[in-house]
Amino acid sequence: MKKILIKEEQLNVLRKFLIKESSNQELVQRAFEYITNKYTENDYIYALDEEINSGDWLDEDWADEFESHYEAYTEQGRGEAEDAVLRNYVKEACKYLNCKEEQLVFDVEPDIYQMLKDEWNITTI
Repeated sequence: MKKILIKEEQLNVLRKFLIKESSNQELVQRAFEYITNKYTENDYIYALDEEINSGDWLDEDWADEFESHYEAYTEQGRGEAEDAVLRNYVKEACKYLNCKEEQLVFDVEPDIYQMLKDEWNITTI
């Protein structure tokens, strides 16, 4: 077996990375549990309907072609309303768990989004 020599500074970088990854995975799991214990799939659907009907996700001329915000969003939406609802849930969980904003955005949010989408069978409209 061949020995691999690693400089102490490289080893320290690797240790920090592994510790960060481990703590992030724990944070992801805790945030996911917080959100799924507090909200159900029906809560998400209701919040999504409210977000879509707010009208902030559509072009100004949507009423020329569609009868409702929801109909227009299902045709023209790009997933922004879904992301807005999930982001609110994640921010709430992060606040509850005392995590930092940059940790939320870069390390935790994408994983939790995917876990929630899987848990609640969310597909982007």
